[in-house]
Amino acid sequence: DLSEMTTEASTGLLTSNHSYGFGSLSSQWFYGAYDSRARQIDLICSSNPYYLPVFSAGNDRNETTAPGSTQISAKGGYDMIFGHGNAKNIITVAAVNQVTTYTDPSSVVMSSFSSWGPSDDGRIKPDISMKGVSVRSTLNTSDTATGIMSGTSMASPGITGVVLLLQQYYNQLYTGYMKAATAKGLILHTADEAGTDIGPDYSFGWGLVNAEKAAIAIRDKNNTSGSKSIIEELTLQNGGTYTKTITASGSNPLKVSISWTDPASPTWNTGTNDPSTNYLVNDLDVKVVQNSLTFYPWKLQGMSSPFSPATNIGTNNVDNFERVDVDNPVGSYTIIVTHKGTLTGGSQNFSLITTSDTLSTLSTNEVATNNDKKVDFYPNPAKDYIYINEKDADLLINIYDASGKLALTSKLSDNKINVTTLVKGNYIANFITKKGEIKTFKFIKE
Repeated sequence: DLSEMTTEASTGLLTSNHSYGFGSLSSQWFYGAYDSRARQIDLICSSNPYYLPVFSAGNDRNETTAPGSTQISAKGGYDMIFGHGNAKNIITVAAVNQVTTYTDPSSVVMSSFSSWGPSDDGRIKPDISMKGVSVRSTLNTSDTATGIMSGTSMASPGITGVVLLLQQYYNQLYTGYMKAATAKGLILHTADEAGTDIGPDYSFGWGLVNAEKAAIAIRDKNNTSGSKSIIEELTLQNGGTYTKTITASGSNPLKVSISWTDPASPTWNTGTNDPSTNYLVNDLDVKVVQNSLTFYPWKLQGMSSPFSPATNIGTNNVDNFERVDVDNPVGSYTIIVTHKGTLTGGSQNFSLITTSDTLSTLSTNEVATNNDKKVDFYPNPAKDYIYINEKDADLLINIYDASGKLALTSKLSDNKINVTTLVKGNYIANFITKKGEIKTFKFIKE
């Protein structure tokens, strides 16, 4: 299968379904392991950035007499996914019961058999949930035979179909296709909440797939008039920082996600039970800042506490998909994407996905690095004038209030701008230098 995947992906294959497993395993170390099979899949994906394989999570959680029962009794049903399902750059699919009408997380009922994560390094596995109970499926008795079957093997084809339909829709609207990281990120970003706690978990992943929400996000992307979503494919340079200042409002959360195809780890598990090794190679981080508030992405606790609710109080250092949720958004927010350590390859492509009831972009800085100079301005707070140390005499400064409304546009005169007409409050100013750099700073008007 790996040879065929390599060949087809190199010729433009966008997605493929993999509804198979290996039966229950007697060696516990296989469960949750980032082994050679998972690594091989990541090698294929990193060489083919538009290719997104979809794998079933497995059906081992209800084993009682097979070898897998040892793992169930030892781990309480967690840490049950093995093989290809622990690859970083795929979608691993859990099976849930039919959801006729989704009203809240309790509408999504887990199957009795679907294997739960996490991977040994604490990554969120499975990634997403799909109906896998009593699904009309093809049979091998003839080319036209069908029957009612249950299993994650019945769930993963549905997700594969969603991937392909979203790619088709994107191509119809914009020409071209989304990178795999974008397609995966979009599906996880727009999932309906499932489980007893807010945020992702090791049973349902990011929740129940919602193809309609994903399609709407594609339709509304980067629309300057009444935009509700941002979908961008970007590159973070080594030592760099990406920032985007937006305004958002609405009763639904502002959601900001980054997703990337991570290089295959240079190391993999060859037989150690539950190692603490982190297999993430390029560790990107996203956070959302509003004044003194910082909103962090969801993360889980790994096998130290697999049943604990997700937290969002710090950075995530294991997953190559991260999502920040801001409840009841109002005003301006700055999205900041950075990285830890040194980026393998000198840079990392990533996809940024943002949704809200209303959304607009104030400024973007895609070229910032650790060597860039900050905006040198004073005083802050300001009463009458703000002085800016910039050589460009004809800079046009745009100033926005906390709601995102343009409050003032002024040319830089004698390295200062007059802000006496502004009412008291918090403001964001931006300008474009002659080099094409977008610079942003915040200040308080007294």
